[in-house]
Amino acid sequence: MINELLFLDTVAITMLYNRYINNKPLNDYQLKIGYQDYILIKKPLIVDMTITPHILVCGLSGQGKTKCIENALKGKNVVLLNSFHDDFKSLGAVRRVTGNFNILKFLNHLLENLKYRNQDSKVLYLAFDELLVLCIDKAITKAITDLLAIGRHYNIFLIGISQIGTKEAVKFKDLFNTRICFKQVEESSYRSVLGYSPENKKLTKQQFLLYSDKISEGYTYTV
Repeated sequence: MINELLFLDTVAITMLYNRYINNKPLNDYQLKIGYQDYILIKKPLIVDMTITPHILVCGLSGQGKTKCIENALKGKNVVLLNSFHDDFKSLGAVRRVTGNFNILKFLNHLLENLKYRNQDSKVLYLAFDELLVLCIDKAITKAITDLLAIGRHYNIFLIGISQIGTKEAVKFKDLFNTRICFKQVEESSYRSVLGYSPENKKLTKQQFLLYSDKISEGYTYTV
């Protein structure tokens, strides 16, 4: 009887702790990209744009890339670029820009009207879906590269989502200081995205490897 009560107390305390750590408020620079699973405890994985700005997310289709970013951007000031209306539904009526002409026009306007912002200024996130397709356009590639280089000084942070993250495919890859890698076909692809060769190369659906200010493994939340 005592053991049963102790077990119930442990479960109740764990549930309360999980609720607390998963609902802890974040500032505008912090993104909750998923969690680490410790059997009973699900510890949030949080990246801070003031430490490792800009995020590159790579992995095969259907592995959780979109859901990872969709959850991370809840409540943030976001513009979605090259994104279908069926994706990121939980973000509500955020601005969407589609079509290469409109995307380039938007990026150039942003670059031409940059204003230095301090820590109290509003943070803007630009999420690029199917980044690899946009990289074919040299003008868009240049605009993205320029924003990656200077955006953090203006509280603008970029998130690129792509199935492939090689240097040849994404020429500005090194400007992403946070890397999230889902399941890949080739073992070399993990190293290409993350910059190191991880021990675990047999990821399951919704499982990812993270490289930012630390190296971690995690899972996406179900949005």
